[in-house]
Amino acid sequence: MNSLFAMDFFTVDSLFNQKRYYFFFMMYVKTRKIIQVSVTDKPDYFFVRNQLREFSSNHDSSPYLIHDGSGEFTSQDYKLLGIKNIRIFPGAPNMNAHVERFVGSVRRELLDNFIIFSYSQLFTLMKKYVSYYNNL
Repeated sequence: MNSLFAMDFFTVDSLFNQKRYYFFFMMYVKTRKIIQVSVTDKPDYFFVRNQLREFSSNHDSSPYLIHDGSGEFTSQDYKLLGIKNIRIFPGAPNMNAHVERFVGSVRRELLDNFIIFSYSQLFTLMKKYVSYYNNL
């Protein structure tokens, strides 16, 4: 049986909105574990393609991958990577509720308590939070 995964981005602004970062993550839906993370200031086609390549190299069984209609996600060639993609309907975040719940948890439990100054600070905080989240 093929496994079900989900992916998404969310934004994090640095102090005084000087820089906007995009936190990318993938979740194994069955266990709600975050299996892949990255931070970028340019969430373009090439960034997502590299993340998908890394993901597909770790999963050989033609996994299903849920995502929204973001252009960075819809422009990818999933078949070439051996991934079966499932696009959620516009305006229906409940189709990807586990991902939305994770984003809310990150915002309430981490980002509401820190002022972000740099990429390295954000990446370090997010890696530590994901480790904590995965071990709950």
